Amino acid sequence: MRVDVRRQLESDSRGYIRVHEYYQICEQNNFHKREDQLQLSSYLHFQDDPVLKHIVILNPTWGTDAVYKVLDNS
Repeated sequence: MRVDVRRQLESDSRGYIRVHEYYQICEQNNFHKREDQLQLSSYLHFQDDPVLKHIVILNPTWGTDAVYKVLDNS
């Protein structure tokens, strides 16, 4: 189950997805328990951040580049 979720996330070419899309991917791959879904996404998803909790970062480079763009513009 987790392996299937991981494969699907790794094959996605986007830099991030919305958290509801992540939950759908988990459900489609028979990974149903929300606490397990949150545990799996803890490395990609800033669950406690009020702004970032709505996205799951798929590409760490995308996340880093986004932060640098914000810093460069301040």
